[in-house]
Amino acid sequence: ACFDKQVWFPEPDGAYKFELEVPRYSKEDISVEIQDDGMKTLVVMAERKVGNNMAHYFTEKYAVPHNSLDLENASAKVENGLLTIFFPAKTVGIKTIKVL
Repeated sequence: ACFDKQVWFPEPDGAYKFELEVPRYSKEDISVEIQDDGMKTLVVMAERKVGNNMAHYFTEKYAVPHNSLDLENASAKVENGLLTIFFPAKTVGIKTIKVL
């Protein structure tokens, strides 16, 4: 594999941060998807061109640790060879039910 480590970091507010080392890959080289086939899976794909008609690429899949994450509002960035994806916690609304 082209990376050195992958770690999920829980945040104090229930959010999670995912970090994956992706040396020599830029943000243009990387795509991220969430697949949901009953179990939510984070899919990280990367491809970068090297030389004539040559490319380095990888696809990795990781189980998403909680159903309480707001996957629709996740954000990602690549800086200094580190892909960071932030998954905020879902906001839990309280609904009052009127008793008749």
